[in-house]
Amino acid sequence: MEQINAKSAAKLKNDISDMLKLHVRAYHLPQVRLYQGARRSRKRSDKKANRKFGKPPMGWTLPLHLIDLKRFDSLKASSEFEIGWMQFINWRHGLFAIAEIRKDLAVSSVATGPPVKTQFGIVNRILGSRPARQDIDDIRVVAAPVLHFRALVYLRRKKDKKEKIVIPLFSAAAQFRLGKKYTASVVRERLETALAHRIRSGKESKRRSGRRKSRPLIEGPQRRLT
Repeated sequence: MEQINAKSAAKLKNDISDMLKLHVRAYHLPQVRLYQGARRSRKRSDKKANRKFGKPPMGWTLPLHLIDLKRFDSLKASSEFEIGWMQFINWRHGLFAIAEIRKDLAVSSVATGPPVKTQFGIVNRILGSRPARQDIDDIRVVAAPVLHFRALVYLRRKKDKKEKIVIPLFSAAAQFRLGKKYTASVVRERLETALAHRIRSGKESKRRSGRRKSRPLIEGPQRRLT
């Protein structure tokens, strides 16, 4: 976290820890039951381990940008709108979390669950390998909230030129294989198609809703009550 000083980083750890404490009280969630079971087993094997909930070990921290589809093919990060940072955290015992941090250093959200574990695995595969990191520059996370899309983006050095690589982490509206490398143009086209479909669906839903409101409350011949 190069842009955040040590004091602010320590406060963020405390804030994320407090939010995750609430998550691990949701015993109805499968990931929480696995975490609590693994934590209890660890305690029995080592009484000195995990006596307290502790602070999260800082995993990967990356800049978070909003996508501008019109300029997404550009190699420059300035073509996107930076809104803060995203932290990918492995809290051990099978608990993975993603924390979204605003530019004012406030933690806006913390998420856990299977999709989060998948995203952590993808990021860790890319950043956890030193040979893989040697050929990439300007790595960041980009998001299109309206399409529930999130991806890892970086510039790959290839001989004398650079290529923009996009690796989807999560996508609900557009079809992508998570963890696969795509070019920026392919991602832009699919997101534009998904956005156009969503707009058409919204207009159709609004039209149907208006048509229902214009109907009379009672249809057909009315009978006189006796």
